[in-house]
Amino acid sequence: SQKPQTLSRDKNIKNKLVNAYGLGLKYNNDNLYFAAFYGIANNVQPSQSYINHSLSKLYINKTQNVEAIAEYNFHAGFYPSLSYVRSEGKNSSLNNASDINISLEKEINIATRYELSKNISTYMNYKINLLKKSEFVKINKIPTDNIIGAGIVYKF
Repeated sequence: SQKPQTLSRDKNIKNKLVNAYGLGLKYNNDNLYFAAFYGIANNVQPSQSYINHSLSKLYINKTQNVEAIAEYNFHAGFYPSLSYVRSEGKNSSLNNASDINISLEKEINIATRYELSKNISTYMNYKINLLKKSEFVKINKIPTDNIIGAGIVYKF
């Protein structure tokens, strides 16, 4: 039994049929910020998949991305936010099937930012990963854990 290999960044692989399109919207008033993005990319995302029990390098034919964020400003320097990210790949050549949808990323982010001064802010982010474990996720080593992050930012 062979171990699945990691996705190599082979610079000799050329793909001439690459294109991407996107549309973003933003609404911003004094207290509320809302933004959304929808994008489609063709032959951009490399992947690995088992085809006839061998590991092959492929490009995902079409990748669709949806992102949305809502943030509220409490005017005391406190900014809570909620966001959603979903990236899905469609590739008719994976596993010799047609129109297979592959979840590449699916998450909800709950975050907060607090501005201590005009130069210093702190943040905390909790990423709830909604991605299910599958053979594709395991082969490509896509993380499925929930993640928490915190930090301090200094702006010059």
